[in-house]
Amino acid sequence: MNIGLKLWSVNTDAYLREARRLYAEGAFDYLELYVVPGSQEKLPYWEMLRKDLNLPFVIHAPHSLHGVNLADAANSAANAKAFDEVKRFADMLGAGKIIVHGGWCPEDDDPAIAIAQLIAQLKTLADERFLIENKPYLPINNLPQMLVGSTPDEIRSVLAAVKCGFCLDIGHAVASANAHDADWRAWLADFLSLRPSMFHLSDIHVDSRTDQHLHLGDGTLPIKEILSRMPPDACISIETKKNSETSLEDFKVDASCLKSWR
Repeated sequence: MNIGLKLWSVNTDAYLREARRLYAEGAFDYLELYVVPGSQEKLPYWEMLRKDLNLPFVIHAPHSLHGVNLADAANSAANAKAFDEVKRFADMLGAGKIIVHGGWCPEDDDPAIAIAQLIAQLKTLADERFLIENKPYLPINNLPQMLVGSTPDEIRSVLAAVKCGFCLDIGHAVASANAHDADWRAWLADFLSLRPSMFHLSDIHVDSRTDQHLHLGDGTLPIKEILSRMPPDACISIETKKNSETSLEDFKVDASCLKSWR
């Protein structure tokens, strides 16, 4: 099992120092970096971290929080600009994976049109490092529209049309299944059949219809059971909340729990 710490490209102060410390302690194996648009001036900090520690990177493209919506044709120019920066980060940090979100369904659009647009934009952006991530169905950031890529069938259609991989977010799968009135275990099995290249993990109450990002053990997700269904060499990024702006000790506790449950 390979454990990932997730940070943002603008986290070049306390969290970067904490990452150095925790990697030296063996708390994690790779760093997943979310690229905040317009943060290219921060790239040298991460290049130095990679050089100093020989640290592997995974890149996460910006999403709805920063206005990137691959399911909306009107957003295509802005999306392309954001992904130019994403690819620059990936190139300079030697990242072999770039995680992307499907976006949200534009107002009055049919979900099928949104999926078709997502596929079209992924083909235009064209990078074999892309991993499409499954989403919850219901948004948590006050978006009025539903999220795209929330069902196994939607992810399956993307994988059939685009040369990319799949990042399975466990919490998203549970929340989406509940929002669609489906059995979450059955959905998880269906998602696993798509052979994910890596995973995102946080705890959640298994009856929740929205994503929660709880610390491991704070929800009701049967994490040991789920870990037993993953490949033994799975790459798992821990996506739990951060309780402090200066310390990553809460991540260290989550990583220790994950190792003990494997």
